[in-house]
Amino acid sequence: MSILEPETPVLVTDLRHYLTPDMRLPDDLPGPALRLARFQGAIVEWVTIWDLIPPIGTNVACRRRPGRRPCSGTVRAEVVENGTAIAWDCPVCGDAGWIEGWQGTPWDRSGEAFDDGSG
Repeated sequence: MSILEPETPVLVTDLRHYLTPDMRLPDDLPGPALRLARFQGAIVEWVTIWDLIPPIGTNVACRRRPGRRPCSGTVRAEVVENGTAIAWDCPVCGDAGWIEGWQGTPWDRSGEAFDDGSG
């Protein structure tokens, strides 16, 4: 089950579309696309470093600006579709998305050891 409800309009993205063949963000990527790539990349980093399946809160601030004011929400995200996609949403404003093609990108932290400083 996904955090996304059926019928929820979502932004569907393949992260590889932002990248050059050598897996870098192009220098001439327009500002709005760069901001979206960094936003979605931060979601992928958070989910893959923690490697958690149930919906989790992240430290990624919502990107939306309803009424021209920043949304106060933080993104929830989870790995779905047998590990091939990441579903995310903002529980405050309802912004939501589906990220594919994240495996092997610079944002993919799968398999990296994470030290939370507690041990």
